[in-house]
Amino acid sequence: MPPSSGHVEIVCAGRLTIDYGVAPGGEPISGRPGGSALYASVGARIWNDHVGIFGRTGTAFTAEWLERIRQQGLETRGIKVLPETLDQRDVIGVGAQDSAEAVYRTAGLPVPEALTGFKPYLLQKEERTRFAALAVRPSEAPRTYLTARAAHVAPCELVVQTALPPTLRRSGLSYVTCDPHPRFMTPEFEAEVRQVAYGLDAILPGEAAVRALFKGKPWADDLWQAAEALAAMGARSVIIKLGTRGAYVFEGATARRWHITAYPARVRELTGAGAAFGGGFVSGLLATDDVLEAALRASVSASLVLEGNDPLYALDATPGLAQARLEALRGNVRSV
Repeated sequence: MPPSSGHVEIVCAGRLTIDYGVAPGGEPISGRPGGSALYASVGARIWNDHVGIFGRTGTAFTAEWLERIRQQGLETRGIKVLPETLDQRDVIGVGAQDSAEAVYRTAGLPVPEALTGFKPYLLQKEERTRFAALAVRPSEAPRTYLTARAAHVAPCELVVQTALPPTLRRSGLSYVTCDPHPRFMTPEFEAEVRQVAYGLDAILPGEAAVRALFKGKPWADDLWQAAEALAAMGARSVIIKLGTRGAYVFEGATARRWHITAYPARVRELTGAGAAFGGGFVSGLLATDDVLEAALRASVSASLVLEGNDPLYALDATPGLAQARLEALRGNVRSV
C-alpha cells in the first residue's frame, strides 16, 4: 500500500502499546507495536484509504515503528510522541487480565524480564477526570482530523471516551462511534457509561462487558434488552460483539434487530480483532449510512486481523479478499 497522503476521512483514537504474550499457536510475542488505536485504524483502512491514528506514546514506541505504520497508508501526524520513556507494556492472550505469569506458564514459557513489575491495564485504577500521561487529549487533534468525516474511539481511558466524542461532533464529523473499555463497564460506572453513549451513532461493546455493566438487573441475561437499554442512554445503534458467534445489531430508530455471523477465519492470533471490528464498522457506516452493512464490514475486518501475526498483517491481504468475505457474510444475516 502507498504511504499516507495526509488526507484524513476517518480518525481512530485509542491506546498505543508495546505488546507481549503468547499467540494461540504457542508463538511468543516479545515487544511489538500494538494497541486499540492501531488495530482500529487497520480495521478501517481495509475499507478506506484515508485513515488517521489519534493517540499518545513515549519514545519506547520507536520511530521505526511509526514510519512502518505510515508506509502502510495510515496517517500518523495525530500521534503525539512524548520525549520520555513511559510504561506502554501490555500482555495479550487469554488470562492476560489476571497475570503475565499465567499466560506464559500455560504456554510452558518463562516470563520475559521485560515484564518485571508489570500490572495489567485492566486492573489499574480508572480515572474519572484526570488525563494520564498516555491518554490522548481532544485538544491535540490536528486540524486535518477535525475536518474528517467520521471517527471511532477504540477501547481506552474513560476520560478520553467521555471527552473526545463531543469534541469531534462539535467539529462537524458526520459519524462518531465508540467501543467502551471493559475496565469501566461495571454498575459503579453506569452514569459514566451513559455519558459515553449519549449522542453516539453507535456503541460497540463486547458481550462480557454488557453483562458486567447490567449485572443484577433483569436484562443482564437478555442481550437484546441490554441493547435497548444502551440505546436508551442515547446511542443511535448498538452492536454487541459475540466473538466467534458474530454480533447482535440493534438499530435504535427502527428497533430492527439482526444477528450477523463471524467469518470463519483461520485464527492465528486473537489480539486486536475487537478493535479492528470498530474501525471496520465506522468505515462501513461512512461509506453506506447503513448500520447492518457497517457491521458486516466490521466482521470482515476482524476476520482479517485474526489471521495475522502482526498488527499490520491485514493491510497486505490479497486484493478483493475483503469484498469476497463481505459477500459471503451477507448470505448469513438473520433478522430477529
